[in-house]
Order: sequence, then C-alpha cells, then structure tokens
Amino acid sequence: RRSATAAQDREAQIKADADVLAFETAKFNLRWTQMKEAEEQKSPKLAVLKEDIDRQAEIIVKLGGSKPAEMVTLEEASRAAKIRSDLTFDKLMGMSNEERWIVAQGLGPAFPISLVLSYTLYWALNVPFIAYAYFTTVATGQSTMALVMAGAYATSIPFKPLVYIGAILGTAWTAETVLPLIARFFETFKPANIEKYFDSL
Repeated sequence: RRSATAAQDREAQIKADADVLAFETAKFNLRWTQMKEAEEQKSPKLAVLKEDIDRQAEIIVKLGGSKPAEMVTLEEASRAAKIRSDLTFDKLMGMSNEERWIVAQGLGPAFPISLVLSYTLYWALNVPFIAYAYFTTVATGQSTMALVMAGAYATSIPFKPLVYIGAILGTAWTAETVLPLIARFFETFKPANIEKYFDSL
C-alpha cells in the first residue's frame, strides 16, 4: 500500500510540475507576442518586455524545460549578425590556427553544424576527381581504392585551413537558416507535443 501511495504521489507531483511548466510556457508565449507587437510599434516598453522574456526563459529552464524555439532563433540570429560584422576572410587568413580555434569556440552550436556542412561540400566537390582517379587507375588494375582514397586525403590536408575558415564564415548563415529548423524540429518532437499530436488523431 505504501509503495502504491508513493507511486501515486510521484505521478501527482510529475503532473503538477508539467502543469506549472505548461503555464510558464504559456506566459512566455504571451510575453513573446507582446514583445513582437512592441517591436512593430517601436514602443518604449520593448526593453522591459525583453527582460521579462529572459526571466521567463530562465524559469522554464529551471522547471526542466528548454528555451522555446523562438528564443533560440532570436539568440542565434543576434549572434549571426555579430559574426558577420566582426569576421572577414582576410581577418581569418591572418590568424593562426590557435586563434581561429579560439574564435570558433565562441560561435556557439552553429559552428559544428557549419563545419560538417563545410566538409560535406568539400568532399562533394572532390567526387568527380576521385571518380576519375578510380576509372583511370583502379579500374585498369594500376592501383587500389585504398591508395586512391589515401591520396585524396593527403591532397585535402593543405585545404583544411580553408575548409575551417569556410565553416567559420558559414556560421552566420547556419545560425540564421539551419539552427532555427533544428530548434523547431526538437520543439515539435518534445514528449508533450507528441502526446498532443496523438491526442488530436
């Protein structure tokens, strides 16, 4: 009986926490709408509303939730604007690898995604050359595929700084276009949203 009562108490507490989180999220959405209206009207209340939104987001995180996709998008867009104004190809070329690494650490979650996209683009551009090497050497028995790929990798080493620089410069675009999509994806597939989806069927 005690274990059953304890289980019921835990379920009740979980439900209560979920209700509080849903309530605080609704408050965030209301503040967000008010902030957008204030932006359009250029209201002097805009700064106060932004502070309220920051506090509301902290409350949601403390309750075990995550920042709503809209706020993640806004933060990354602001960061992207700063990246675009501060970083140029010439500046990055003049930096050492260590300095570029320090810059990359401050770019947030958009950078690793941009780096993956940059490497993907680089190897996609190499496909025609690898295919040519395959048909002229491996297919004729003059070499093996392992040697061709080893040669392709060795050739890529001098281009790694350019790929890295491309990833840093592409972080602004990634923050503005790719990250919002990822944020919305995870927002959609949160457990609470999945339950709502199946309840609507």
